[in-house]
Amino acid sequence: MAWPALYTDPATPHQSIQRFTCHPYHPRVPVRRRRRTATAPNGLGTRTNAAAAGGQRRQATTAASRRKCGGLRLHAEEDPPLSRIREPRRQQQVSTSLALIEPSGRHSAYCITCRDRRCLTRRFTHPHPHPRRAKQTPRGRLRFLCHRCLAPPRPSQSPLFSVKRKPPAAPHPMASDPASAFCATPAKGGGARPPHRLPPMLPPGRARELLAFAAGAVASALLLLCSTSILSPTPAPNIVSTIPFSSTTSSAAAATADVGKDPRTFYDDPSLSYSVSHRITAWDAKRAAWLRTRGLDAGAPSVRRRVVMVSGSQPEPCKATTGDHLLLRFLKNKLDYCRLHGIPLLHNTAHLAPTMVAYWAKIPILRAAMVAHPDAEWLWWVDADAVFTDMDFSLPLDRYENHNLVVYGWDGEVYEERSWVGLNAGVFLIRNCQWSLDLMDAWAAMGPASPEYARWGKTVHAELQGKPDEESDDQSALVYLLSKHPARWGNLTFLESGYYFQGYWAEIVGRLDGVAKRYEDVERRRSSSSSGLRRRHAEREHLRYAAARDAAVRGGGGVPGPAGGGQKGWRRPFVTHFTGCQPCGGAPDRKYARRRCGEGIRRALAFADDQVLRNYGFGHAVPLSDSVVPLPFDYPAAQ
Repeated sequence: MAWPALYTDPATPHQSIQRFTCHPYHPRVPVRRRRRTATAPNGLGTRTNAAAAGGQRRQATTAASRRKCGGLRLHAEEDPPLSRIREPRRQQQVSTSLALIEPSGRHSAYCITCRDRRCLTRRFTHPHPHPRRAKQTPRGRLRFLCHRCLAPPRPSQSPLFSVKRKPPAAPHPMASDPASAFCATPAKGGGARPPHRLPPMLPPGRARELLAFAAGAVASALLLLCSTSILSPTPAPNIVSTIPFSSTTSSAAAATADVGKDPRTFYDDPSLSYSVSHRITAWDAKRAAWLRTRGLDAGAPSVRRRVVMVSGSQPEPCKATTGDHLLLRFLKNKLDYCRLHGIPLLHNTAHLAPTMVAYWAKIPILRAAMVAHPDAEWLWWVDADAVFTDMDFSLPLDRYENHNLVVYGWDGEVYEERSWVGLNAGVFLIRNCQWSLDLMDAWAAMGPASPEYARWGKTVHAELQGKPDEESDDQSALVYLLSKHPARWGNLTFLESGYYFQGYWAEIVGRLDGVAKRYEDVERRRSSSSSGLRRRHAEREHLRYAAARDAAVRGGGGVPGPAGGGQKGWRRPFVTHFTGCQPCGGAPDRKYARRRCGEGIRRALAFADDQVLRNYGFGHAVPLSDSVVPLPFDYPAAQ
């Protein structure tokens, strides 16, 4: 018959719980010996005679329970599941040397572990071992534990690490006294002998459960770490620039709390508007103050050379069947160039001013971008149908240091002839300053948002040479402002014609194959500089190799022409603008055949894409094919 779970004090949860089979001589089972020849084990593993122990009366089990137990020696069983172990109800503490008067009138208060009647500190109600005799024997007898039996184990004897029971200690000279093994008593020499404590242990079943749990926990942790590293690999940083940020919760909370504590800037002014219809004043001072709050200097080279590219397309689908596909490829071309040169790209598909559509839609987004990017010195507008055909070329910003507007055009045609095609407003650089805001206000006043839009159409038709209609478009309006007010606007405008800041596609696409062949001839040379250009390299090193390639093609026997291309020479054209082709709007200009525009766009996009794909080991098979092939090692010398 299995004995119920032994008492474990809630204050010492580290005490192990064991179960034992019922035996009348077990030290935890109080017995009453009717015969003096009966013996019981003491706390040190030796046996003493009951009469020699002081003739103390102890509570005994009945003869029936002794017969049921069979008089067999007690042995430990494996622990049952914790759900089956019932913890006895905890009662109040009792004082030292407490004696309990049972119904029979006998004193029977003693420790159920060491069988000592002194130093009793705890008592609890123990369930009766024989439920069938509940009517004959009162249930809920009080049992006691002394404070030595309840003492927690030393750290070195923690149950979590003491799996096997240590061998019993040697018998103490005072082992005949059951109380002397656990309760401190004064020694004869006047000192106190340290108490003896039994080493804690875990039963075999509990030890196996503990080891299995530890192994399972370690395996689960390893599996979780492996799955996390596979499913969520560390993202590769941007090849151009890496912005440090903290992903911890504490850092995010701190950043959120500090947002409202930033110094007040022009953004806190309710009268400031992003709309082109509201004028902004003192922008240079406001922008400089904002830069100072961010620890930036308006005159620092890092600020003076910061460029933001702005482009856009219509919000509705294209009318042409292949228009959306071509717009996607145009956008991909701009993304490639910006990635290689570290330039942010803002691509807009919304009409910020409903009345300013088509070619007038660039002014509202540029005005809003100036306010949204006070850290940018230049804003670079590029039409949707413009293609970057030289991925190596970088803007010569030092050349435009004393100007606020850079447009592709010619001074004679703008200021002398006043031709409406003296410049092209499809691609231009504009400085983020008050002068530029004032220029865009005057420029937008000639657009469809102005109530005098019709009058401005007649004015530009009369003033500009060769204007075919009375419509005020963005290009003719800019020519009118520069030619009519040269001191106000023309002095700070740079009309770039030294290279293809934007080239006319009709005079470029037919020469692209010859340009590519001349560049390959330079790299096939056996010189050390040419062999270095053929080396494979990471894409983030593109600008280094671009500078080396420019030096190689500019040297003796290289490729003639200015860097960025031009009408003379065979250098790569910087930007090829497909003006008049209308790839999204439908039918192209009357003087261009649809097939000619389509082939020209595909040839220019493939020419630019080959420069990007080379960093990945591929290239187009033929100029007008969308198929790509792997490039051999040491290309193009091994071609």
